[in-house]
Amino acid sequence: MQSNDGIWLTAIHKAAADRAVSLNLSSVGLAALPEELRQLTSLEYVHLTDNRLTTLPDWLPELENLKELFLSDNQLAELPPVIGQLPNLERLVVTHNQLRALPEEIGNLKKLYWLSARNNQLRSLPDSICQLSGLRILMVSFNYLTRLPDCFGRLANLRELDLTGNRLPSLPESFWELEKLESLSLALMPSFSILPESLGRLANLRKLFLSGNGISSLPASLSGLSHLEWLFMGNNHVSYLPDGFEKLKKLERMDISNNPVQNLEATLEKMKAPPVIS
Repeated sequence: MQSNDGIWLTAIHKAAADRAVSLNLSSVGLAALPEELRQLTSLEYVHLTDNRLTTLPDWLPELENLKELFLSDNQLAELPPVIGQLPNLERLVVTHNQLRALPEEIGNLKKLYWLSARNNQLRSLPDSICQLSGLRILMVSFNYLTRLPDCFGRLANLRELDLTGNRLPSLPESFWELEKLESLSLALMPSFSILPESLGRLANLRKLFLSGNGISSLPASLSGLSHLEWLFMGNNHVSYLPDGFEKLKKLERMDISNNPVQNLEATLEKMKAPPVIS
């Protein structure tokens, strides 16, 4: 049977011979990126998931054509500043590591449209993240975030945002400028208790996840989210659905379990096509 070292070395040699644009070195026991990788400057897609990486080398920018870098399920405690020197990087996935922060240099990744840093130990996001004007998907669930940068609303092209399982008590005012947002999860944050009327500015929202928070009331502006299809808000303290809720004509699925809602039946009777309730 070929050893792990043999597996990754064979893969690198084959990629070099083929001038490959993709390389999968997942689950081969890597504790560091091998020097042999430096020669593969044609690489665009690199998967390094499920290894034992604790750091990334300073020569990483030599892979200048890199578009996708998958580093999930490693032991990374930090991303080096050189991560910002990958000018063509479009997708960065660093879920299930031990990251306590993202480097300021991440704001230099002008082509980045997908950033996933779920299940880490992030306390905050750098202000420079607001420079990622092309970012469409940001997944930072299950970290320790207590605040978002005040400039967060500058992520004008954001479509999907997952903040589940953080420690945010509130959101910056600029947050509600994310008018292209289609999917938003603010679930499992018990300290998040107030949903402002500014919610109504997210006019393109299709999916909203609010389960497991401390929310006691819903803003009237919720009824104006005409594209909303999914609304999950189980395990809160909501007593009433807002006036005009029946105007949510595209609503297909709704979870309001474990809320003391008193006007549910009356509201559903006003809806021509009531959503599936769970």
